[in-house]
Amino acid sequence: MRKKTKRTTFAAKPLRRFPGEATWRWRAQLRMERTVSPIRIFVIAATAIAWMTSVHPPSSFALAANVVLIVASVVAILDLVLVYGPSDIVSRWPWASTALDLVFISAWIVSSGGSQSIFISLAFFGLASAVLRNPPRLAVPVAAAYALVILACSGLAHWYDAVYAVAIGAGLTFWTAVAYRDRRASLRDDLTGAFTRDYADFRLDDLYKQRAFPIALAVIDLDGFKGVNDTFGHPAGDNILIQAVRAIEGAIRQGDLLARSGGDEFTLVLPKTDAETAAVVADRVRVAIETTLFRHRRDMPPVRLTASVGIAVARDHAIRRSSLIDRADEQLYAAKQGGRNRVTM
Repeated sequence: MRKKTKRTTFAAKPLRRFPGEATWRWRAQLRMERTVSPIRIFVIAATAIAWMTSVHPPSSFALAANVVLIVASVVAILDLVLVYGPSDIVSRWPWASTALDLVFISAWIVSSGGSQSIFISLAFFGLASAVLRNPPRLAVPVAAAYALVILACSGLAHWYDAVYAVAIGAGLTFWTAVAYRDRRASLRDDLTGAFTRDYADFRLDDLYKQRAFPIALAVIDLDGFKGVNDTFGHPAGDNILIQAVRAIEGAIRQGDLLARSGGDEFTLVLPKTDAETAAVVADRVRVAIETTLFRHRRDMPPVRLTASVGIAVARDHAIRRSSLIDRADEQLYAAKQGGRNRVTM
């Protein structure tokens, strides 16, 4: 009998989480919040008009209903200001907005008649916001808890309210999961697990806004990678790219960002890094690539590669973000022309 041999795979391992990931997700999520928030203002305004004209809450709860309506209006306006203004406040505490919505909508329903309230359906605007604000792993429990609280406050009025709550919650949960998956795809490179070029651009723009100067940008290109692809095939090239990302990750500092720009080219974003420190980090990356034995195929011996690195540094806003990228590209070209396997600045 033939002895079975253990097969080794080159699948990309998940890389460490990056502090800016939450900000990236929130920026995408903010577009949804900016859609829901004006709708909430419209709903509250319509409710106020209804209460002041033909529809009135039970007389025993009239004062409470008016107080709740006023407070809910203030909260809705504050939410609108936050999502169109200092949105970082909302991004830090998404659960706080969910809790506020739940408290005031529940009080709203109770004070306007409980099971007889004509505003029970309005709770689903709050449910939509709750599911959108919170991460996917919390989407199902948040939707379920929200629906149960609203139904309890309405006195479990009708069985079709419960069906409606479950249907809406399930639909929103599924849609949110899909939206987060798409956002995740735009954040990380599918093959290597490194960040994408779009996220690197976003992070660089964010550092400019934070004035985290000096900001260094390094562009890395693997020397001779095309020859590996041509000789051994693209699957072998993919294996090398995965291993190259791991080697670079081991050479950079916590807080430095590694992104795959495309093909065998990578970008390093180095916040609060002067030229001398950037050169040290870039040379560590070059040495890490040079000393790595790349296992491209199981039936072939490993190969060695080198890397060329171009660096540009912005000391202040005088160098625009686009100019910084162009300068780094020019330095990479100079490193290639100068003989490869070197760092130029």
